[in-house]
Amino acid sequence: MEYNPYRLELEKLTGEVERARSALDQVSKDCQRYSQYDLAGVQSKAEAVRQVLTRRSAKVADLTRRVQGANATIIDLSKRSSIGINPLFWFSDERKRLLQRREEAVRVGAELIQEMEDAKLSLQKAQEFSEQVNDSVAWYSAFDHTANDISKQTLESRIVEIGAALPALREKSAALDLELAPLLLDLNVQNSRRTAAESRMALAERYNRRLNSAANSYEKRIVHEECRAELGSGSPSQVIERSRRDREAAERSIAKIKKHLGQVAQRQSRRIDRLVFDGNNLCHDKEGVFIGLGPLKAIVCALQTEAKKIFVFDESIRTRHRLNGQQIREVLGPGVTVHIVNGAADEIVLNLAPDSHDYVVSNDRFVEYRSKAAVKKGRIFQHEIVENRVIIKDLGVSASFG
Repeated sequence: MEYNPYRLELEKLTGEVERARSALDQVSKDCQRYSQYDLAGVQSKAEAVRQVLTRRSAKVADLTRRVQGANATIIDLSKRSSIGINPLFWFSDERKRLLQRREEAVRVGAELIQEMEDAKLSLQKAQEFSEQVNDSVAWYSAFDHTANDISKQTLESRIVEIGAALPALREKSAALDLELAPLLLDLNVQNSRRTAAESRMALAERYNRRLNSAANSYEKRIVHEECRAELGSGSPSQVIERSRRDREAAERSIAKIKKHLGQVAQRQSRRIDRLVFDGNNLCHDKEGVFIGLGPLKAIVCALQTEAKKIFVFDESIRTRHRLNGQQIREVLGPGVTVHIVNGAADEIVLNLAPDSHDYVVSNDRFVEYRSKAAVKKGRIFQHEIVENRVIIKDLGVSASFG
């Protein structure tokens, strides 16, 4: 399974730009062909080929009639030269002459048939050439300079657009590969662990079957010794149980790793146009103690996104903590929007994230606002603040603050 969405996008865009270049090359060739097109010369060829078609069609028709006549002659001579019931006719000079004439008629007929087939092939070639000439004239007549220029500009613009996007996309793909590499390595290790456990189980089960079918204690001892030599234990049932536990542990690890890989891929491929932060929520630790704007500043510095950032605070930031919008903006720096609500901020936070690419950062569950789009669609990112470090897994943020 491909966990790097950027690689898929790279393949898609690379294929698109190749097709666009091919189409642009064809457009350029069409322009050149049109500019060099000799309409008078092509029309002259069209007239000449019409005359050739007329002559060759007439020749085919004439040969067809002659072949039909030759066939009729052959049939007539065949009937007249047949043995019949008169013995005197069988070896007569007249019958010999009729047979000779029939033989000559067959030879002439064969020559006519060959000549007719050659004439038909010649006519077919002329018809094909005529179609090519007519198609060429039709192409020239239908050529649209304006549409061709628009197509050329569109293709050139798209090629430039993709070319500009590819370097950043390659960089993101390489960075994600680095992030995914240890997880994929762990996944391979756990897959190998599961495979090894299953192989050991299969071997142990085979020894167990031999043990159950052993005729006496001597045969059982041999099985135990072989099992110990190959699997490290003389008890097949113990090996089966240990291998089963090992397989189950590997499967649990595989499920966790795949989940983590999916989360990383989702985070990297997620389009975010706007991030709305519950400012008060981020200014307090899990015990509700106010810890200042440090976590917010750390988040702003750590974020790797061009999304619009809006920090919303309720009125307590002013009344209880003596901070105003200007002071907060100075701490957070340029490029962010700060809004202090006259009252509770929860509904305003959610109202500022109505679209499918808008997300909210808050630990509030917003149970009273379940109808709001961000809540309904699960576009809420939670955070953790532990020992002067703020963590937002969905944004790839793990930053320390003073």
